[in-house]
Amino acid sequence: MRILILHGFTQNANIVKSKFSNTIKLINQLVKNIEWVVPDASNIIDEKNNLRAWYYCNADDPLDYAKYFDVECSAWYGLDKTLEYFKSINNRFDVIIGFSQGAQLAHYLLYNNIITTQKVVFISGFVFPWNDLYQNKISNVESLHVYGLADNIVSNGKTKFLINQYQNKTIIEHTKHHILGFNNSICKDIANWICRNYKEI
Repeated sequence: MRILILHGFTQNANIVKSKFSNTIKLINQLVKNIEWVVPDASNIIDEKNNLRAWYYCNADDPLDYAKYFDVECSAWYGLDKTLEYFKSINNRFDVIIGFSQGAQLAHYLLYNNIITTQKVVFISGFVFPWNDLYQNKISNVESLHVYGLADNIVSNGKTKFLINQYQNKTIIEHTKHHILGFNNSICKDIANWICRNYKEI
């Protein structure tokens, strides 16, 4: 099994592996010999803390996450570097897991056939602001959508727009906010969903 994890905005590979470690352990118990692909985003937006982004919207202040939800945002700085990376690697995965901006990127990559997978997990997911990019629903990928009812970063409405882009979908709601570390029950649910009916591609 080959699994890609895409971290969120102002994170990096080490942060996402740490916050998602309980679920990773459970997946490793269910399936052996997993190849974990957990890249750092190409754009460093805070050198002191090695915080990264797959792209950013405010050239003057790359740490400004609020611009993602600004309808006037017309440029995605650093996206070219991100796409260059994914076009240079083996793009076939069994599972893709994306958190927040990583979920946003995962959908963009899948929709545009830049990467392929059997299953995708969106955690606190949403899509690019220009919704007219997505005219067709994705029918050949199983999707799992995990989100918090109290999420104060990505509204439930934005998450549900992403959910509606997939025909084959499972939804896990929790009562917390914009998080990646879950209680043991949700970790088990995610791990079991990922490993269910696994077959090599």
